[in-house]
Amino acid sequence: GLAFGRPTWFLHDRVVSLVALGDRCKLYFWQGAAVEQRLGARMSGGGSEIRYVTLESIFDVDERIKCMIHEAFQFQIETISVADRIANRKAVLPA
Repeated sequence: GLAFGRPTWFLHDRVVSLVALGDRCKLYFWQGAAVEQRLGARMSGGGSEIRYVTLESIFDVDERIKCMIHEAFQFQIETISVADRIANRKAVLPA
């Protein structure tokens, strides 16, 4: 889908967006702070949630980037699961 006119991948909410900037792209992680914390990944951005990595070419999409994308979706799945359990008044145990 699109968010702010940019290609964005969703799973109930925004997960990852790709923004072209001339000769490079930025891959934005909407819950990047959580991904960064879970993987110990180094990402740019200092906001409360959004982080990004700069890609100079398609060859920059290596195993580390793929792992970050996977973890972003995994975090979203866990977030949805907890929200559903809360909505259905079922017990939610801390991870």
